[in-house]
Amino acid sequence: MKEQMVVVLHYVNKMRSVIEWFLGTAHVASATVLSLKYAVKSLLCEHNLSLSWLQGQGYDRANNMQGDI
Repeated sequence: MKEQMVVVLHYVNKMRSVIEWFLGTAHVASATVLSLKYAVKSLLCEHNLSLSWLQGQGYDRANNMQGDI
């Protein structure tokens, strides 16, 4: 069994239109917070995006994503 994560950016542009952009799929070693953070950070770096602008939203009872990193 392999763990995978999909990252989709969801934002509002200057014209107030909602934009969704599929960033990519990443294989993760485990579903721990540090493993997921590393995968997200790697995908953002590939697209020259900063982790400081990130605000997360999780689904599927993502208990491991609760709290601060």
